[in-house]
Amino acid sequence: MEKTTPDSIDYAERLSLRRARLFPLLGIALIVADAVTGSESVGWPVAAIWLVLVAGCFVLTVTGGVPSRFLRRLTEDETTRTHRARAVLIGYGAALACGAGLYIVSLFDLVSATQSIQILLTTAVAAPLIGFGIMEKHALTHD
Repeated sequence: MEKTTPDSIDYAERLSLRRARLFPLLGIALIVADAVTGSESVGWPVAAIWLVLVAGCFVLTVTGGVPSRFLRRLTEDETTRTHRARAVLIGYGAALACGAGLYIVSLFDLVSATQSIQILLTTAVAAPLIGFGIMEKHALTHD
């Protein structure tokens, strides 16, 4: 078990701020990747890259993006856990709204299952990333 030092605490704070800046950008990148790969004509390599990006962003959202257990303990305070829980709730609400929107669109226009799933997964993962990053950035810069 590593010993907590002022340097490790300082590093954890910088890591938290970097994460707060990076997560919304990753969410936006995921939305852009969805828009770029959203057509039916992309091949399986592009679809596989998009799926890996979604899975990676999901893992970052769930874990907080800190690989070291020691640093994770330093970055995961009560506020951060609350922000993550709220972000997951935001993602759930966004996915529900997206699914309802896709259902309504499908009543008037043909939307393939692949397109619908891709839009839904992008929404379900990007919304919590963006929400968590914004809440963390606000908390870290407005203390």
